[in-house]
Amino acid sequence: MTDDQWHDALAALYRDEADRLVGFASFLVRGSGLAEELVHDTFAHLLQQPVALDDPGKLGAYVRTALVNRSRSRLRRLALERRTLRRLSDLPFEWSDPSAADHDDLRTAIRLLPRRQREVIVLRFHADVDVRTIAHSLGVSEGTVKTHLHRATRSLRMHLEGAGGDSAHRTVEREPASRVVGP
Repeated sequence: MTDDQWHDALAALYRDEADRLVGFASFLVRGSGLAEELVHDTFAHLLQQPVALDDPGKLGAYVRTALVNRSRSRLRRLALERRTLRRLSDLPFEWSDPSAADHDDLRTAIRLLPRRQREVIVLRFHADVDVRTIAHSLGVSEGTVKTHLHRATRSLRMHLEGAGGDSAHRTVEREPASRVVGP
């Protein structure tokens, strides 16, 4: 199947099956908006990545499999985002009275960190990646990662203590060393 044939076959399948595929995806994820987005994303991805199928009649099955895989990935990412928001709202700071402003302050503080500190903080606490893997991913030593984690944590504390104005509003506790520097 040539690229043009691939594109034509996908266009025809989308035209004929998009509504059914959205219905199918809605069983995989909650919300028809997300299901529709996943169908569009799947087709957009497949248009960019032509696949050599021996039997063009199997295109529908291939697209449904790709849609299931994309749905799983999206659900994993959404679950990770929810866990991360909980983790970032709790660590390394504990607020006695958490509010939306506190979450915004934390997000702002993270955005203000230097690039490398922001990367290691997000990888460590958002993605729950261990220090060794972070070091390998970024091409730096484990000691460098630990240094960036320490500096980032210190900067976040300073920023958030200053952002609240009244330190009585927040109870800032040190993160256990094993949580900051260990896997």
